[in-house]
Amino acid sequence: MSTAPEPAHVVDPGTDRCSCGSDHDHGPTGNDVVHALGRGFAILSLLTPLLALVLFAACLVATPTSAGVLFLGIGLGLAHLALMLVAGTVGAKKGPAMTTSPWFLVGRVAIEELLRLLVALIALVTLSWQWRGALGLWIGVGAMLVWAILATVQLATSRRRIARPSDWSKETVLSVLDGGISVRRAMTVRFVDIAGLFLFQLGACTLVTAAPIMTVATIVLSIASGLSTLIVQSLSPARRKNSPWVFAPCAIGVVTAALAVAFVLAPGVAALS
Repeated sequence: MSTAPEPAHVVDPGTDRCSCGSDHDHGPTGNDVVHALGRGFAILSLLTPLLALVLFAACLVATPTSAGVLFLGIGLGLAHLALMLVAGTVGAKKGPAMTTSPWFLVGRVAIEELLRLLVALIALVTLSWQWRGALGLWIGVGAMLVWAILATVQLATSRRRIARPSDWSKETVLSVLDGGISVRRAMTVRFVDIAGLFLFQLGACTLVTAAPIMTVATIVLSIASGLSTLIVQSLSPARRKNSPWVFAPCAIGVVTAALAVAFVLAPGVAALS
C-alpha cells in the first residue's frame, strides 16, 4: 500500500471540474463562505431596519397623543442594552460557567422585566388619561427601535470585518464550515431571531402596561427564550443545525405579540372605533 499523500483537489475554473477527474461537489471553500457571509450581512443590514419600519407603521393604528411615551421606550431599550453589557462583562470575568448558568439567566431576565414594569408604571402615572394599550405599544416601539439600530450597526460592522483577515473572521468561517450549515440558513436564523426580538418587545410592553401583573408572564416567557438559546449552544454543530430549539425565541416572540393583540390591542381599537 502506498503511503504517499493524495494530491490536493483543485477545481479548474475553465471546466468547473475537479482535478481528480470527477464532477462531485467538494463543498464551499473558505473564500466561498467569506463572500456568502458578506452578502448575507449586507442583505440583513437592509432587511432589519425595513422590518422595524414595517412594524412601526403597523403600530400607527394605536397612537398615544404624547410623544413622550416613545422616549420612555427608548430609555427602556437603552437600559436593557446597558444591562446586557454589564452581564457580558461579568460573564467574561467569571468564565463560561457563569454565562451558561440558568440562574444567571433568571437573574438577568428578572431585572430586565422589572425595568420594563418600572417604565410602564411611570407611563401610567404621568399619562394616566391615555389608553393603556397605546401606551404599552409605543413603549415597545421605542425599545424595538433601540434594538433595531443596534442590530443594524452590528450587521453592517460584521460585513466589513468578515472581509478582513482577523481571528474573528477566521472563527466565523470555521464555525460555518465545521457546523455543516449553509450561510443562507445561518442568515435566515439570524433574521428570525431579530424578528422574534422585535415582536417580544412590542408584545411584552403592551401586556405589562395593560396589566402590570403580566410581568410574571413576561418573565416566564423571557426565561423560556433564554433557556432555549442555552440548549442550542450546548448542542454539537451537527445536532444544532436541525434543532427546533433554534426557532424557539422567535416563536415566543410571536406568541407574546399575539397575546397582546388578542387581549389588549384588538378589543381596545374596536372599542375606540
